Amino acid sequence: MILILPCVGLCLLFWAVKTTLERKRFGATPMTMSPFPGFIGGDIGGEILVNFPYQPSGAFDVMLSYINRYKSSSGENRSCSEKVIWQDKGYAEARPAMRGARL
Repeated sequence: MILILPCVGLCLLFWAVKTTLERKRFGATPMTMSPFPGFIGGDIGGEILVNFPYQPSGAFDVMLSYINRYKSSSGENRSCSEKVIWQDKGYAEARPAMRGARL
């Protein structure tokens, strides 16, 4: 029992360092939707700015998910749940951007 808490602490430290290094390497990756907001039965598109060098031959796997996140509460018993409504996979082509690439 005494060894469980240090192991949990080390796992959290490893996760924090890994996440920090990823954030430093890739930076923020903002997405701009077009049209915003999307509408039922319509097409949706957008752009994602990534912070790595543009390569014209690069193709990227992308996945778009519609997740319904809701909170239920009754007094102090609050819970948060998520339900995946749909997902779709595809490929994005890269274009040069001011910094990095635009997918």
